[in-house]
Amino acid sequence: MEQNPSGGRFAVALLLFGISLLIAILLLITALCVWLTAVTGSMIASALIVGGFFALAAAGIYLLAIRETLERLRTQAETVYEVARAARSGYEWVLGKVGAALRLYGELQRGPHKEADGEVRRGAGGEVRREADGEVRREAGGGKYKTA
Repeated sequence: MEQNPSGGRFAVALLLFGISLLIAILLLITALCVWLTAVTGSMIASALIVGGFFALAAAGIYLLAIRETLERLRTQAETVYEVARAARSGYEWVLGKVGAALRLYGELQRGPHKEADGEVRRGAGGEVRREADGEVRREAGGGKYKTA
């Protein structure tokens, strides 16, 4: 793959253009303030007039061009937030179900817990009874005990 060296030159040229444009605007504003100082006789008044003009220009630009775009971006951000919240809620629900399934699987892998002699434990597979002789008996569907 060849690297194109003109891409770097373009970026530098664009950066220098932007800096030159910014300096030109600042010089224009300074010249405007100096001219207004000569007209009004007050540097403070000229600075307030120029500052007020640019404040009004900024407010106009915001109201006419930027406000709708910002509202659209805010709506999209809220939608993304709602989707993320729903995804998190779904993830937590699935995590709870998987955790419960894994706990159940672990219980089934371990087998019956050791209970005191003669104690009955009821589960999905019927009654489990530990007898005094140490044998575990399970009640099958017909009510008969089988040695486990």
